[in-house]
Amino acid sequence: LCWKLDAVVRGTLPDSILDTYQTERLPHVKEVTNRAVKVGKIIVDRNVVRAAVRQRVFRTAGKVPGFDAWLRNNRWLPHAHYRAGLLAHNGNAATGWLIPQPWVINEKGDQVRFDDAVGGSWSVLYTGNEAPSRDWPSVGVRILRIAPPGSSPGPDQIVDRDGTMLRWLKGKKAAAIALRPDGFVYCAAGDDQPLPPPPAGFQAPALPVKDHA
Repeated sequence: LCWKLDAVVRGTLPDSILDTYQTERLPHVKEVTNRAVKVGKIIVDRNVVRAAVRQRVFRTAGKVPGFDAWLRNNRWLPHAHYRAGLLAHNGNAATGWLIPQPWVINEKGDQVRFDDAVGGSWSVLYTGNEAPSRDWPSVGVRILRIAPPGSSPGPDQIVDRDGTMLRWLKGKKAAAIALRPDGFVYCAAGDDQPLPPPPAGFQAPALPVKDHA
C-alpha cells in the first residue's frame, strides 16, 4: 500500500490504483488466515484420540531429515501470488508472482540481495542479449539484464550469483519481466512475446530538486 500511496502523491500513477490494494491482498490474507486457523486447531485439539494421533504423527515426522527445517521455514504458508489487480496479463505464468530474493553481484562488484540491487523501484529485467521494450525506458524505468553466474556486472547488468533468479524465470517461461516496487511481477513475456507496456497513466518519477544554496 505504501508504494502505491507514494506513486499517487508523486503523480507517477493515477489514484485509481489504490482500488487495487484490496483486490490483490484480500485473497492471500484469507488463505493465510484460514491455514493459520486450521493449524491452530490441530495444535490445541484436546480430544484424546486425535491428540494421540497428532503426537504420534509429529514425533514420527520429526525423525525425518529436514522436517524441522521445513516447519521453521513456514512452508505451510501459501506463496504470495496475485491473480488480479495492478497487473498486465498476457498468458505468461510469471505475472502476479512475488520474485525470489537471491544473491546478486551489482555493478560495483558487491554481493547483495536482489532488492538492494534494484532499489525498490519499477524495473524491467531480461535474460537475453537485447532489451525487450522501448516503452518502459521512455517513462524512466530502469532496464537491467540478469546475467548468468561467472559474468561481469555492469551499469545495466547484474549477475545472478547462484543462478537462482534465472532458474525461477525459466520455470515461469519468462525472458523479461516488469517488476513493481513491491517485488511483484506486473507483466512478463517469453522469448517470442512482446512485453506489455506500462500501466495506463504511468509517468516518469520527477527528479529530486537540488539545493543550490
